[in-house]
Amino acid sequence: MFKPVIDALIKSNNPPQVSLIYGEQGSFLRQACDYFASLYKPYVIWVDEPERIGIPVIRNLQESLRLGCPDPSKKLMVIILQADTLTLEASNALLKNLEEPVEGIFFVLATYKLEKMIPTVVSRSQKIHIPKIEPHEVSAVLPYENAEKQSTYEALAKQSKSLFYSVVESQEPFELHYESFDKVLAMNDFEKMSYAKELSENKKQAQWIFNAWIETLLKNEAQKPYPVIAKNLQILIENIQQMQYNLNIRLHFENLFFSFTAEPI
Repeated sequence: MFKPVIDALIKSNNPPQVSLIYGEQGSFLRQACDYFASLYKPYVIWVDEPERIGIPVIRNLQESLRLGCPDPSKKLMVIILQADTLTLEASNALLKNLEEPVEGIFFVLATYKLEKMIPTVVSRSQKIHIPKIEPHEVSAVLPYENAEKQSTYEALAKQSKSLFYSVVESQEPFELHYESFDKVLAMNDFEKMSYAKELSENKKQAQWIFNAWIETLLKNEAQKPYPVIAKNLQILIENIQQMQYNLNIRLHFENLFFSFTAEPI
């Protein structure tokens, strides 16, 4: 639970100049950041990019900081989600702000992949580790809107914890339907093309499904020939890396589905 962890760190009316909130998937970092900010009641600037945080994003942020807080009576807090996706150039640009603090401006970086953060940014930050919340504990932190939504999410958790956490943490409606990796593997050509079309309409949530498939493959290592698992894992990981560069996402997903193999290599 993130609230007791954060409450224990509150020792003054001001947050640390730079906080680095991190944990594994299921620690609800977005909600942890939101709660952290609520304790100080600042004016918040959120940086939440869908794929990576490049130098233009940081330059725009720096321009906003130069203009100062829109509400002079409040502190200004910048919360950067998925901080591990900062490019090297963006990290170095941000580092100038972290190394030359301005009174009344505070930074919060959040990441599920601490190992991907550049050491100079990590060293400038006060690290706050948030423990993982198990699916059955989630309702205590994020009460479900109604019994129907709770039932839907509980069913999702049984299919894939990875997908469950992605959907619940985002607090977005899940617009796709989830098909297991084995079911996609068994689809005929028309079914694969139809599912590729559906997933191409929401690339962000499609990536959640691909991450769930990776989770499934890793769990099934002992049940299937290792070369088959390794090949499909490689295909999925390469697909996720290439998604941001491919303009024809539907064709990209079609090629992905036809690349999967059920036979030993």
